[in-house]
Amino acid sequence: MKINFWTVGLIIVFLTIILSTYNYLDEGSNIIRVGYLPSDHHAALIVAQQESMFEEANLKVHLIPFNSGEDLIEAMSHGKIDMGYCGITPVTMAISKGEAMKIVAPVNLEGSGIVVRKGLNINTANDLKDKNIAIPSNSSMQFFLLQIYLSNHNMTSQDVKYFKSEVPSMPFNLDENSFQAYVAWEPFVSAGEIYNYGEVLSYSENIWKDHPCCVIISDEDFIKQNPDKLRRFLEVHHNATTYINKNPQKNSELMSKKIGISPEIEKEGIKHIDYISIPDSNFVPNVLKIVQMQQKLGLINNSLISDQLFDFSFLPN
Repeated sequence: MKINFWTVGLIIVFLTIILSTYNYLDEGSNIIRVGYLPSDHHAALIVAQQESMFEEANLKVHLIPFNSGEDLIEAMSHGKIDMGYCGITPVTMAISKGEAMKIVAPVNLEGSGIVVRKGLNINTANDLKDKNIAIPSNSSMQFFLLQIYLSNHNMTSQDVKYFKSEVPSMPFNLDENSFQAYVAWEPFVSAGEIYNYGEVLSYSENIWKDHPCCVIISDEDFIKQNPDKLRRFLEVHHNATTYINKNPQKNSELMSKKIGISPEIEKEGIKHIDYISIPDSNFVPNVLKIVQMQQKLGLINNSLISDQLFDFSFLPN
């Protein structure tokens, strides 16, 4: 693997972030423990913390980073976190298995992509046949989008080889023989191309325009016991989302410092994300569409209705 300044710097940043993931010290009942993934998708949470928005709302919030939504869901199921910013597909899979959690707000639409190694002449879906593709996890939204992309071109996941890999390392490992493509979230889609390791085969907006991606989930016990805290938290989320939508340059600067990626990459990455905090008329139907597709793919065994998935009653008016 080629080692350069940005590779070493990014590895150091992510080791620092992730090493704190399992530090679940009891900080008292007033702390809201919030899981997230260090990615551009969860910029509203990160910016809210960096801009002291939670403190202004008289909330004590402890952010806990995870490598994947799968790990975040497991932590919530064991009572390690109260809330989480997470991709929709591991959430629907968890709820279908009876996990006591609810989607309480949307976070973003789109924001993922498929990147292929430069020089391999991979220009179409058919060119991916028999190629090794790195994915975040089998339950991730990114793997789900890859399956849709292949299906749109009369292919299935059986036509490719895939394996789990940590997203931050994907752009730098793309020049190795281990895999020829990866599917990831931003800013690591844009990073692959700007670092000149790969080329974007497809952004997720070209796979499914305006598709739901990440949501805020909350443990049901936390919802029942802390309605006022949840309401104030979601108001901060709404205000932070409005802030980053109005200030994309500031957003890219703050995320660059947090993640350790260059401002140039951050500026490009956030172009492919639609940040939202209030569901529009298409959001719930599109999530239910995801559930139906997950059933067809054999990822979940039972259908889900809106009341099982959502509790939007704490959102700002």
